[in-house]
Amino acid sequence: MKQIDGQLKNYIDNGLIRQAIAKVKSKDYARGWVFVITVLHNKKSTPELVDVALTAFRNIPKYTNLRYRSWLNDLLKFHHILWQRQMYAWIKVFYGIFFIDTNKISGAIYSWYARQFIETFLRYVKFDDNPVEFGLTSKNLGLADCRLSRYSQARIEEGPFESKGVFLWWQLCQPEIYTSAEKIHSIVRQLGDLNGHLGVNTSEVRDIRKVALIEYLKRLEEDLVIAKESGLNCETERLIRIIKRNRAKLKM
Repeated sequence: MKQIDGQLKNYIDNGLIRQAIAKVKSKDYARGWVFVITVLHNKKSTPELVDVALTAFRNIPKYTNLRYRSWLNDLLKFHHILWQRQMYAWIKVFYGIFFIDTNKISGAIYSWYARQFIETFLRYVKFDDNPVEFGLTSKNLGLADCRLSRYSQARIEEGPFESKGVFLWWQLCQPEIYTSAEKIHSIVRQLGDLNGHLGVNTSEVRDIRKVALIEYLKRLEEDLVIAKESGLNCETERLIRIIKRNRAKLKM
């Protein structure tokens, strides 16, 4: 259940935006994140009110003794909403505070928070987003010591792509993609949708799909050998079913 401030909600619902702004500007710092969520979830909130609420939350560490970790915990409660609404200016502000100002926490604690922000970035990032603008630099990633997957590390290091098509082709070159048939199909389907823009004909896209499925089957067959040698009967049966299903797709 999401946390909502009742009084603030009533102000917004009744169009009392001045009162709502005064409320979020109040020094009730411990409820700053509740104010933000209340404002973000109300369709009647104005852009000014949203900015005031986020500004007040941003300034909490400057004006209070609220522990920085507590502030980060509160940020994690709503930062995914900023991504869903594509509020990139504010996302960059908060990512900048965390990744650029690294003196307040360190070690395993810093790594844990860094991983939360990085994983969210990778979940929502678009092909032309520049990781550096979100504070995701090689230096900061080194400090985070997050043990990112090779794909995640490569995606951040690649930076922005010039087009969605180029990004999709790049994805097909990444080994991690071949752990899921669904991922392969999704990428190939998107490439097919972009045919006219990429100058790729239908037969080429079909060839990509075939090559991708063959690569995926190779990985499945390697796993099957390990499962058999380890005596994992249930896993062996599961892999045999998946392999059979995907071999049938190659004939389509």
